[in-house]
Amino acid sequence: MFYDYSFERNYKKKFLKENKSFKEYIIEFESPFKKYPDKAIGFLFLPHQLKTKKVLIFLHGSGNYHFSLFKNFSSFFSQKGIPTFFMVLPFHYLRKKEINNFFSDNLFEIFDSFRQAVVDVRASLDCLEKEGFLKDFSILGISLGGMIATIVSAVEERIKKAILINTGGGFIYIIWEGILPVLRKNYKKTHHLYGCNKKKCRQIYSFHKEFVKELKDISLLGKVKPKKECFLFDPLSFCHLLKERVKVTLFSSSFDEIIPKKAQESFKKALGCPSKYTLFGDHFLSLILNKKKIINISSQFLLND
Repeated sequence: MFYDYSFERNYKKKFLKENKSFKEYIIEFESPFKKYPDKAIGFLFLPHQLKTKKVLIFLHGSGNYHFSLFKNFSSFFSQKGIPTFFMVLPFHYLRKKEINNFFSDNLFEIFDSFRQAVVDVRASLDCLEKEGFLKDFSILGISLGGMIATIVSAVEERIKKAILINTGGGFIYIIWEGILPVLRKNYKKTHHLYGCNKKKCRQIYSFHKEFVKELKDISLLGKVKPKKECFLFDPLSFCHLLKERVKVTLFSSSFDEIIPKKAQESFKKALGCPSKYTLFGDHFLSLILNKKKIINISSQFLLND
């Protein structure tokens, strides 16, 4: 299976700082995804007063401009008594490289980026288990992090709850109906290689429902042949696998210029229409304007067993 991994649980943990609410540590290990040799990095926020031993995995959105905000956002959960592990995604922040392959015009580079992110998260669960935390984990993902969190939740049985914020599925909508002009421009240039223009994409995605129907179990991933490799990292391909096993809560901004309505609606429907909360604002501003709302609702969801 494309998202399998091998990991010996060798990692380094270092104390960074402490305040009245939590201690902060950095955890580092070699990424199990050997194609791109890299060090996986995460920040563990450990509350002084634990209300649960179930760790929340926090996956940030794309880009490095708002990294401090995302990291600070994750620390607020520790103030609610929830131990939180802020995972740095490949090609971001301390793992930043010259080119961010998540936005490559090479289909296979994008696929490998998703694979590495998923594998790194799975390996981080092993590290946290070794630290003495429970095998039941929750995950929160924002934007790109939400897409990765969806796949992680489908392939990883230790994930029991998922909070997915300003995210969606169906690359046919996200690429061609959102405002990702860089991707559209690149795909137009390379459509002769990957079949990625709007017309061709529609034709390809006409086979997506059949792919999902055949993917009855995650063990069949790699055996069920996709019409195009993008099916293998489109969150919409994995939503149905969460229905019976993972409790999900959704948040969506009232005006999202990145994740179009069709991508949001198809995503929610594929997940079985879980609870959904609307955030006032656009894709990014809604996180700032509704931070307290997100943290309060999410904390209640996480602590309610």
